[in-house]
Amino acid sequence: MNHLALIPGYRGKIARDEPLAPYTTWHIGGPAEYLLEPEDIDDLLRICTFAAKRGIPLRVLGNGSNVLIDDAGLDGFVVRLRWPSSSCHIEDGVMRATAGMMLPALATRAARAGYAGLEFLSAIPGTLGGAVAGNAGRGKVHGIAIQHVLHAVQIWDPLPRAVRRVLVPELDFGYRRSSVSEYGWIVLSAEICLPERDVPAAILTRQREIIAKRRAKYPHDRATAGSVFRMAPKHENAEHTPGWFIEQAGLKGARIGGAFVSPIHANWIINDGTATAADIQALMEHISDTVHREFGVRLLPEVRLLVCDRRLIGAGT
Repeated sequence: MNHLALIPGYRGKIARDEPLAPYTTWHIGGPAEYLLEPEDIDDLLRICTFAAKRGIPLRVLGNGSNVLIDDAGLDGFVVRLRWPSSSCHIEDGVMRATAGMMLPALATRAARAGYAGLEFLSAIPGTLGGAVAGNAGRGKVHGIAIQHVLHAVQIWDPLPRAVRRVLVPELDFGYRRSSVSEYGWIVLSAEICLPERDVPAAILTRQREIIAKRRAKYPHDRATAGSVFRMAPKHENAEHTPGWFIEQAGLKGARIGGAFVSPIHANWIINDGTATAADIQALMEHISDTVHREFGVRLLPEVRLLVCDRRLIGAGT
């Protein structure tokens, strides 16, 4: 029996054995045992409660822009969050938005209301929930990330099976990380501080400039997942970026199967249309090992690797 029919009050979409490749920017990933698209936060909480009570694996996807999904697919529930701009409200310099909001939409919403400070989010193709989990931002050179504008986050905590409001210090932000992933929390919504005022037209112009610079610097017209590596904590203060080390190791253009290192930016891996997750992982291991051997520097994945915990695909749980 399809136990999803038993989730009390659930109103969203459900699909069984749904291929996940179309939902990621790398266009890679096997089927989800169950793919769910909740209508709103209440729907998401119904899924979280149901899964926690029954020990069902639960993973959340936003825009799929920073993940590599196993070729074997994912067991249990995969929840895709993509919510409209109507789920965002601004009052007294504070933006309250749901986790499924796209970051460029957040920046534009703030700009049109005359609030500056979120322009750095304009060219990041992810959702607010993913941005909080991975402390998304413009990199160490520019030094600004979501943690610098965030006030508080509403999360689902699977241990007490409860909703909690968490302030920034408890989120333990670091470069491209936070305690969200460490503790298995699920971001429901966030409160963002908007202290700067400016003319909307000026803010929107800055947004367009940021987007244009990013498009010129990175291979946006290909199937990629953005920056693949970050520096290991003990090397975070190194003078150079992961891309510099990868390029100096002569790895631009390096290929395994259908995956190859971008000739434009060495920290981006491109799917030529035939790559598998195994190809991407093998190339990542080759890059990491080569850089470590030549420079003594350890690179860690910036992308999330989502793998099947146990083979439930088709088991009719």
